[in-house]
Amino acid sequence: MATNSNKSLTDSLKEAESLLRNGGFALVYQSGGSFIGKTGNGIKPLFEMAAEKDPKTGEVLADKVIGRAAAFLCLKIGFKAVFAFSMSEGAIKLFETAGVEWSCVEKTDRILNRRGDDLCPMEKATMECKNEEEAYLAIRRKLVEFGLIEENYGKDQR
Repeated sequence: MATNSNKSLTDSLKEAESLLRNGGFALVYQSGGSFIGKTGNGIKPLFEMAAEKDPKTGEVLADKVIGRAAAFLCLKIGFKAVFAFSMSEGAIKLFETAGVEWSCVEKTDRILNRRGDDLCPMEKATMECKNEEEAYLAIRRKLVEFGLIEENYGKDQR
């Protein structure tokens, strides 16, 4: 397992990871000392968190896959520590630059689409993004294009 964590958040990350492994959730996050699991597919549950930003959200996150697109959303939400089964080098660079602790089972150079034959469409959408605001808008456009969210959903959260 790769990591750059310090002791203060390690226990919370381990608990979130355990809940992710055993709870049937798409992601698990800690808010105000409680762990909350979300269901859904792909980046949508994380995008919903960014769109509906609760100021109490933002301690730790455990997710299955974190690429650069998801990392930008983690920065927008304000997570202090992130665990993923698979994490891209691009996500790790963003986290290290921002001072976010990270831990993963597997590092990968890129995140692929579900068929495994091309780059993930969210990674493509955020390839040229320089910050979390640009990435949020690019991800939102792609989710609208795919019919996964309504045109106006999350429009006011910039």
